[in-house]
Amino acid sequence: MSQFEGEPPRTHGRGETWYEPPGSRHIVSRNASDTEPAQIVVFAAVGEHRALKTPLPR
Repeated sequence: MSQFEGEPPRTHGRGETWYEPPGSRHIVSRNASDTEPAQIVVFAAVGEHRALKTPLPR
């Protein structure tokens, strides 16, 4: 399950992909199942000298 700021939570199925635009705030990332394990593979392309992620303010 994942959620971006300002959008409803979304449960992703096996083999599904999604895109996170630069600067988006990914506020939820967790396994939606209480019984089955989950795996996430991330491919990130960022420009030279750019941060891959930026912590959210508290």
